[in-house]
Amino acid sequence: MITQSEADRLLELRKVVTSRETMNLPIKGKKSWDLESDDGSEKFIIDVWCGKIEMTRYSTNHRYRKDIVLARVCVNNQPHMNPNGDIISEPHLHLYREGLGDKYAIPLPKEFFSAPHDIVCTTREFLAYCNVVEHPEVQQQGGLFP
Repeated sequence: MITQSEADRLLELRKVVTSRETMNLPIKGKKSWDLESDDGSEKFIIDVWCGKIEMTRYSTNHRYRKDIVLARVCVNNQPHMNPNGDIISEPHLHLYREGLGDKYAIPLPKEFFSAPHDIVCTTREFLAYCNVVEHPEVQQQGGLFP
């Protein structure tokens, strides 16, 4: 576990994807990309997971130290119940909360995410939300989206 102030600092750090290869999003299953802070002092991971049966179901995950989720978007998932009992419908955004990890979610903020059912658009917007300032093109099923 990390403190809330540390999680907030990590989320706000400017980051870059370490590989310059196109980010080919999976059609099914999970794919991960390594990130680092732009000064190279911190390491992170971005994961994109797509359902194997319900292929419109996906999540995009921003991790620190391999096991600390700082933020995660869930689309076409089940409604989420926060620890206080509040039900958050889908799509939603999980955010790290000290003592709760990634168990806390909010409705997906429309000011950051314009088309949650478009995995390429949402991945690009999620990268921006997580302050990934440099990344390669994002692609799925043959189309390139810079």
